[in-house]
Parts: sequence; C-alpha cells; structure tokens
Amino acid sequence: MQQEGKIMILKPSLKIKLFHSFSGLLPRAIHITKDDKVIVGVREEGERELSLSEACRRQIIILDKNGLEENVFEYDKDGKRIVSMPMRIKTNADEDMLIIDRISKLEGRIIFLTKNGNVSWVYNGDKAALNLFKPWDLVVTARDNVIISDIANQSFHILNSHGQLLKMHKSVDIGLSFPISLLMTQGGELFVGTPTNSMDDIVDKRNNKSTHIFRVTVKGI
Repeated sequence: MQQEGKIMILKPSLKIKLFHSFSGLLPRAIHITKDDKVIVGVREEGERELSLSEACRRQIIILDKNGLEENVFEYDKDGKRIVSMPMRIKTNADEDMLIIDRISKLEGRIIFLTKNGNVSWVYNGDKAALNLFKPWDLVVTARDNVIISDIANQSFHILNSHGQLLKMHKSVDIGLSFPISLLMTQGGELFVGTPTNSMDDIVDKRNNKSTHIFRVTVKGI
C-alpha cells in the first residue's frame, strides 16, 4: 500500500505497517524483485512537472527487504538525469531494471538501467509508427525479451535484451484495444488488461470503472 510519501505493508493480520518513508518525495513506481528487494521510482512533492528544473528530484531507489535504503540512482556517468517521470519498473533475470519513463503527456521511453546504475540503452519506439510512443506497461519473458504495451498505437513492441525491436504487433489485430496492463506467468502465458471504454477514460480514471482481462499464449519469445 502507498500513502503520501510512504510505502505501507498490509500484513496477513490485516494490520498496516510502515515499510519506508520518503522525505519530500512521492513514490510513483514500485517493483519487488525475486530477492525481495523493493525498487521505487520517486519524484519530488508538489505539482507534477514533466519539464525538469534544478529543484526536481527524479530517482530510482533500491530498498532491502527491511525497507533500508541500499542505493539511489539519479544521474548517469555524464551527469544527466536518468529518468524524467518513472511510471513502471520491472527487472530481468540479472535484476537489471527496465523502466517506463514519461517524458511528456503524449510520449514515453524505455530505459534499461543495470543494477549498478548504468544506462545500457534507451528505446524511444518505432519511428515507423503512426503515433508517438506511449508505453503503459511491460513484462520480461523467460528469454529476457521485453513485451511493451503501447496504448497510443494500440500495439505490442517486442524487444530483445539489447533494446532492439524484434517485432511490433498491433493489439487490435487480436481484438485487444488499448492494452493498459500486462502480466507474464511462469508458464509463459500473457495476461492483458484493457479498459471497457475509450482512450479518454484511461486518462480520466474516474470514468474507467471496469476492465477486461485477456489471456494470450506467447510462443518463441
């Protein structure tokens, strides 16, 4: 569970316990690794700004299973900010991070960040696509390939572990409009969540009252 500037744990006893408190920061993306580490993308408190200023703080924070801070990544080796607005985080078999980073209201990118804080590659979408790249969720397959849902193009982007596009597949071709959430099972089945309404209702969550969940069999990825 998440409160303002805090991550809370709901215990089996239904009691709520503080896991970690962020001073002056708001958690935006949370991911738990296979080793029970918690990776959190954060931004500064206040109004959300996509245009970055010196006062902005956009970080990837690694916490251990007890909520203690292990590492913080904010700038790359050249002194440039790693992320603009981290929205989703997943890890591969080596616990390197794949981050959905929002860079404008209409556009995003995928950042591959090693567990040591080095940016290996950045994927900005397929230049041949009709619309700007707007990634909403992603999963990592057993072969360390990446499947990304792109709601602006109603497509799945499939990348290899080096960030190269293997295939872009239209989700509408298999009857799925606006894929907003992805889950990959250990058996290789892909679950896709889609809204029951329009693209506008994805942005306005008050109107998006229900979703459809589809199971997709994925082979060779």
